[in-house]
Amino acid sequence: MSDLGPSGFSTFSEYAEKKFYLAALNNGPEDNFMGPVIRPSGLTLPLATPDSLGNSELRLQVKLRGVTLLPHQVEIAWNGVTLGSVNFANRDEASFESPVADIASDNMLGLTGKAGDTDYSAIESAQLFYNRAYRALGNQLKFTALGGDKVTLGGFSETGVRVVDVTRPADPLELSVLEFGAPGDLSGKVTVPGSGARELYAFTPSAITAPDYLKHYKSSALKTAGAADLVILSHAAFIDRLAPLVAQREREGLRVVV
Repeated sequence: MSDLGPSGFSTFSEYAEKKFYLAALNNGPEDNFMGPVIRPSGLTLPLATPDSLGNSELRLQVKLRGVTLLPHQVEIAWNGVTLGSVNFANRDEASFESPVADIASDNMLGLTGKAGDTDYSAIESAQLFYNRAYRALGNQLKFTALGGDKVTLGGFSETGVRVVDVTRPADPLELSVLEFGAPGDLSGKVTVPGSGARELYAFTPSAITAPDYLKHYKSSALKTAGAADLVILSHAAFIDRLAPLVAQREREGLRVVV
């Protein structure tokens, strides 16, 4: 992502949902989870572009993966307009990149297998790069800006706007925010610290989520167990069920630590 000055910043909208596991794929260190299957009947996916600054510098990137062990030809369309197609074979990976002319409030990415009735592939990811205004969605916004810039963030529905510089995630820095505007459409002005491109996160109290539950950490027995012939790692809920296995291994002369 890059900065566009006081008007906004460059970002992207992404589709990377995983739908099924392709067990037969030899994918090296990468996982085998894929997105929806692309069939000859076609597949349509949404790609939202909230608070877009218009139709400049729009760019689409799509990554595909073959499913059937046959040639593939996938036709790619954006909002009903065909952009082109990509050819590949078997379970190979393929990439497609193209500029797009415009965006809408309900963008749709169309993918259609064109190499016959058995042309089945899958989408791994799709990204649309666009320019976005400094405006919160759901009382939060992750954005970029240049050090030294004075940025005005709009679209907050409540007071208590906070902005944190997360360029170095292990050393976040909370910034001073000047709030102004009417309740329901509040804005905050902030001066970006440092120099160069910075990554920041703005939010209000309602955007802070709470954990589902908290559980006290129980120190592991491995810290005091000493030497062992066999170490068994288990979820706490299953430890009692390991008793027969532990007893058997101990009868065999092994020192066991759970």
